[in-house]
Amino acid sequence: MIELAEEESAPERIEDSTPRDIDNDGDYQDLNGNGEKDFADVVTYFDHMNDPAMTDHADAYDYNDNGEIDFADLVALFNQI
Repeated sequence: MIELAEEESAPERIEDSTPRDIDNDGDYQDLNGNGEKDFADVVTYFDHMNDPAMTDHADAYDYNDNGEIDFADLVALFNQI
């Protein structure tokens, strides 16, 4: 019998936008859903990093893979722009 892994649900909306994983790496860097990684995503990350929409989906926003959402992830996102 083959077991299928549970499909991961997309992160919740942040403000009025649905974050996107535009490069299919499992990280959702496009927080404003405009199809690009840009400075607006860094601002959105900073403004909402303690919101349940992000903390409940930490694996989608943990860009340095340390198991938590923190300022190091914010810097990592900025460096990807």
